[in-house]
Amino acid sequence: AEAAQAAVAAATAAGTPAVLIGTAVPKIAPPTAKAAAATAVTLSSTSPSSTPATAASQATPLTPKPAPAKPTAPEAPKPKEKASLPPPVESPPAGKGKGKAPSSKGIGKGTGKGGAASPPTAGKDGAQSPPAEKGAATGGKGSKAGPPPKGKAPPGKAAGLPGKGGGTPAKAALPKGAPIGRRFEWRLLPSDKVDGTVFANLTQEVSVDVTCLRALFEKPKEAPAQPKAKGRAQVKTEVEFLARGRAQNIMIALKRQPLTERVVKALERLDFDEAELSPECIEILTGAVPTAEEAKLLAGFHGDISSLREAERQIMPLARLERPAAGQRLRLMLFNRMMQELCGDVRAGLSAMRTALDDARNSPAFRAVLAHTVRLGSVINFGTAKVDADDGHIAAVSGFGLDALSRLALFRAPGNARITLLHVLVAQVLVADTDLPRRLVEEMGNVHKAAKRPISQLAEEIGAFAREADHATACSSCRVANPMDVVATSLSSLSERAAAEALALREQLKETRESAKAALSFFALPAKEKEIDAKALELCQLLSEFLSVFEKTQREITRNPNLAAVCHSGAHQASLKAAGPRTGNSPKTAGEVSEGGA
Repeated sequence: AEAAQAAVAAATAAGTPAVLIGTAVPKIAPPTAKAAAATAVTLSSTSPSSTPATAASQATPLTPKPAPAKPTAPEAPKPKEKASLPPPVESPPAGKGKGKAPSSKGIGKGTGKGGAASPPTAGKDGAQSPPAEKGAATGGKGSKAGPPPKGKAPPGKAAGLPGKGGGTPAKAALPKGAPIGRRFEWRLLPSDKVDGTVFANLTQEVSVDVTCLRALFEKPKEAPAQPKAKGRAQVKTEVEFLARGRAQNIMIALKRQPLTERVVKALERLDFDEAELSPECIEILTGAVPTAEEAKLLAGFHGDISSLREAERQIMPLARLERPAAGQRLRLMLFNRMMQELCGDVRAGLSAMRTALDDARNSPAFRAVLAHTVRLGSVINFGTAKVDADDGHIAAVSGFGLDALSRLALFRAPGNARITLLHVLVAQVLVADTDLPRRLVEEMGNVHKAAKRPISQLAEEIGAFAREADHATACSSCRVANPMDVVATSLSSLSERAAAEALALREQLKETRESAKAALSFFALPAKEKEIDAKALELCQLLSEFLSVFEKTQREITRNPNLAAVCHSGAHQASLKAAGPRTGNSPKTAGEVSEGGA
């Protein structure tokens, strides 16, 4: 027995299991941590009467230092037995419980004081397991959690577990994957926040056309950058003589009316018969003609035409035209196209003015109306006191200003404001001569046209025509007469015709002013030499207005015989005669007469 105990002690010191030959050794389970602690207490209290070998074996420490291992054959690894855990204890409310249930991400902070680490336990083959780490013990009473492993959350702050004072809410796990283009910004809900919401049971299958999404939202791949050529790239430079805004306006005009080859040749030859150069075309091209300074710069360029900017290249043919320049040629061609029309319009205006004034002077119907007006006004103003015994007529004023004609329609009867003195005059004229109103309208119808074309306006148009004729003469004088020069021949012909027309228009204007002066004197409207144009216009406007109102009143009298009878006792039959036969008409009442007078 002593030999066996000595062998056990030696084997224990060497760290190898001891086997007693011939002795049946029962298989026992490895002692737990509590059993190992009890064995240590029992050995320490053994009586001193034990044998030396026993005392030596009892004095051997439970956790001896391992001796250097001898080279032996490797043994197959055996699975480690899991340490038995105490039954779970229900945890009190957060921050006040005595212990926390173990978690895969850390241990909650307990309230009890932690104890020392448990001693190693012996395996089945007699080897001892390493001591348990601090903090791996359960959080029961008397235990103390150790420091957290490296890379894990500290106790009490692990995600999803409320430590002391509560923890942060769990975040939703984001799926991995590259976005299609830019990310769509939204707030994700964690899984524990989805329960009880509209997103809890969204299980139906949804088909997404990824191809369309990529085509719509995926950023296009940038083309690989082309390697820059070594050396400085050659940039094509264009020669510019015009300002940018000026060049832009020229290109707009040339886009509306291109400067074709036919147009250029017509300008070079000064062909007045070219159909393509209409007045509208000439007005558009006038905006593209270079000025004198621009033409000088362009004409002085002797380089390659293709090196010019498009605007300068387009108007280069116009810049090379001279004596006369391009702008003057377009002006001459426009004047040649419009000359006959201008002359005809001015002649018509001058003729209408002379005819209207002459008709007013020589109209027998108008003189008769003026005679009726003089006698009617004399009776209104002076009554019947002054009577000439010789002829029985009222000896009244000799004449009056023609401006009184416009006031006849404003002089209303006190008893019936719808009847004016003009109604009485027309009724009196109809009694004297039923055909007189018709002749008056025919003889003085030209005053309406004359009132629209005053002499002053016609004089300005003649002056403009004369300036264009003088311009043609000046352009012709700058070109040496040569039968072989087409431009000189065209200029000479135009200047001669324009000068003749301008002279004829001046003569007609002079005649018209003489006729106006005579008419103003005839109608007792004195005017100075500078006032003839204005006074003649006033006379024509006055006569035109009176003629319109007289004609309107005559229609009222003719359509309403009762109104004529009110204005003159003999006008009833005269109005019926002037109006012609009437059928189905009954005599009108006084109210109808008043209404007709209006």
